[in-house]
Amino acid sequence: MAKVKETYLQLGYNLPLLIAFFLPFGINYAIFILVWMLGFLCFYDVKSKMKQVITNKWSLVFIGFFFIHAFGYFFSEDKSSALNVIESKLSFLILPVLFFA
Repeated sequence: MAKVKETYLQLGYNLPLLIAFFLPFGINYAIFILVWMLGFLCFYDVKSKMKQVITNKWSLVFIGFFFIHAFGYFFSEDKSSALNVIESKLSFLILPVLFFA
């Protein structure tokens, strides 16, 4: 496990670059985000990193944008369409945590 952690900490910074590289090709990059998230949860001190995310004002802007859309669900007449919008905006909740942590 120590070898996996060492490898992830050395190469983990390349995962955002791989995501950016594969965006124009239409390749499914969700696996890279899942690996990035699992590595973050397994190999970092999540509590201190979340404090770092909360103190960053730009991450709060993105997370607030998501919660505004989530709150708008309760006022929507078409609930299924509102859930699709919330699903598409879910990256505004997850990616700031990964980028700013």
